[in-house]
Amino acid sequence: MLSPIRPQFSPPPRLTKSAFSGKPLAYSGLKYQLLILALIGVLLASCAGRAPNAVAARQVGDSQMDCAELAAEMQELDRKAKRLHGEQSQKAGRNAALGVGGLFLFPLWFAMDLSDAERQEALAMQDRYSHLNRLFNKKDCEGF
Repeated sequence: MLSPIRPQFSPPPRLTKSAFSGKPLAYSGLKYQLLILALIGVLLASCAGRAPNAVAARQVGDSQMDCAELAAEMQELDRKAKRLHGEQSQKAGRNAALGVGGLFLFPLWFAMDLSDAERQEALAMQDRYSHLNRLFNKKDCEGF
């Protein structure tokens, strides 16, 4: 009795050189991995915070403002400062959670916001408020 003929399959030949550079694949693969790692690092670093949007302490037209306009501008700065304080609190809580989570899954550390944009904005608002307050007192305004 004849035994059935089984076809012999051999794996495809292994490529040992890059088709583009002619260098060994291990070298090309390492270069590719380093490039990918560098790109990921740049992307994560770009998401690490936001740029500060600081307001100028002295602006054109401040000296021409009347008392009501000065008071309104100072109230608006106070409202923005409260919103900014809320952002700072949320950022601190989020960073604390990401820091603890990073102990178990280290890529979470890259999502932490380590910028001091909120602090810079708060300092700029304080300077602006002080400038407006000086103008308010200089014009002998009352009520605020």
